[in-house]
Amino acid sequence: MMDDLLKRLEEATEGSRELDRLIAIHPATPSCGVVKGADIEVVREAEEDWNPPVVVVPDYTTNLQDALGLVPEGCPWEMKSVGMVEMGTEFGPVEGIAATPALALCIASLRAIEARAEKPVAADGEGE
Repeated sequence: MMDDLLKRLEEATEGSRELDRLIAIHPATPSCGVVKGADIEVVREAEEDWNPPVVVVPDYTTNLQDALGLVPEGCPWEMKSVGMVEMGTEFGPVEGIAATPALALCIASLRAIEARAEKPVAADGEGE
């Protein structure tokens, strides 16, 4: 499932609310208040009296500030060029290459999340 999401992000020519939605509902991503795997409608602003209440999904793929919310704790990162981010993990570097800086940061963050899921970190901070 992560591979499909990464492929869509890599192939995108620009960010979109649909990509933001896919990131928000992915089981491995940090919670933004969305029920993981839910069929949600993405909105930029919520009206106070909406019923049921809605969650405003961050603009991960178009806003670097929102994309920073995906960066795993303890993973330093560097923007190498306009569409390339390198991120450090306990298991070595991962990178994101995409059409925009926000997309590249999303990709690198998701790869770091994936690396941690595949190789859990032991209590001493080392990979098992």
